[in-house]
Amino acid sequence: MTKDELNRVRKMGIAIKAKQMEAEFLRDIAGKATSTISATKASGTSRRSRVEDAVVALVDLEVEIDQQILEFKDIRLQAAMEINKLKSTEERVVLQMRYLACRKWEDIADDLGYSVQHIYRLHGCALEKMRVNESKKCDKVYVGKSPHSDAEETDHDS
Repeated sequence: MTKDELNRVRKMGIAIKAKQMEAEFLRDIAGKATSTISATKASGTSRRSRVEDAVVALVDLEVEIDQQILEFKDIRLQAAMEINKLKSTEERVVLQMRYLACRKWEDIADDLGYSVQHIYRLHGCALEKMRVNESKKCDKVYVGKSPHSDAEETDHDS
């Protein structure tokens, strides 16, 4: 799993949290003005009230959030499985906090008792180890055969 893929997981988590905050705001608006809906319907006007608009927006947003959460669960699980393959607990924790818990570098450093620079080093080492593990997967596909072994070798000394 690459850094870009891990960042995608992180950004999806942040986007879902933002939409959930928006949904909470819309729920609050809808809950405060229910009497407006009744008065509008009683008067016979066909124009929707702001509260009705908020309720409709809320329902649409919740459907969208549910769809994103389903997709997020899948890629987050995949990321967690890849991160958990790391042998170093510190490196695993740094990647989990950054990409799965959407934490800031400074917060990770504070929680672990390290400098931000050290967290960056742990992060870089963890990503490199994950990259090496990915390339080892490719080696298994070739079963001992180099991916470049089909190329013709020429003798440049003759």
